[in-house]
Amino acid sequence: MALETILDPILGWSLNMPLWLAILILSFLISLVITVVYRFATDQKEMKRLKEKTKKFQKEMRSHRDDPKKLAKIQKEAMSVNMTYMGKSLKPTLYTMIPLLFIFLWMNNAFALEMVAPEQPVLVTAYLDVPDRITIETNLSVVGELTKETVERQVSWRVSGPAGEHPVVYISSDGERASHVVVIDERPHSTVLSQNSPFTRTEVAYQKSTPFGDVSLFGYNPGWLFTYILFSIVFSIGLRKLMKVH
Repeated sequence: MALETILDPILGWSLNMPLWLAILILSFLISLVITVVYRFATDQKEMKRLKEKTKKFQKEMRSHRDDPKKLAKIQKEAMSVNMTYMGKSLKPTLYTMIPLLFIFLWMNNAFALEMVAPEQPVLVTAYLDVPDRITIETNLSVVGELTKETVERQVSWRVSGPAGEHPVVYISSDGERASHVVVIDERPHSTVLSQNSPFTRTEVAYQKSTPFGDVSLFGYNPGWLFTYILFSIVFSIGLRKLMKVH
């Protein structure tokens, strides 16, 4: 993929460490870049002035709660200041938006799914728009019969094999084919959509990655994105205070 070709040499080092640590370091680096760009792409004296003005309006609104006309006037002025502040804040966002989009796409491809270990069974499934009798062809070891009837317009097998990329082909009773690749001991590929009727899509049941393993928050096991957001909020707050960014 073009994205991996470009970003693997830059970010590929993160694939060789524990997932939580890779996300921690990347979230720090991204937060640092965003903060530095914001710091130098905005007039910090003006931003500080607008922020202090906003705080002043907030105090005035609290002290004029019983005066609707005065309160409405202050709110209007405060809104104008806030809009000016937000407009000036948008400029550095435009500088970082596209590069960050590509980095997030790369991180999703790299971190969203767990790798399948060699000889570890993994479920592969073909989905169809009509019931049918499907045969599977692959160099992987297949559990059960190679030909199966669909159940609720889908049919699944458990397969396993050595490290590498292994093609899996599904053949309908009419000879139509759909295929995808099972990736073992390497970065997984996401679901592959098929254009050949009667197949609607094919799927490899890779497990969602959980940077903190079995640790859960109220029954929820955080994935890479939640973990990144959590780390980035902490780093952003800390860096903005450290660099005195307004």
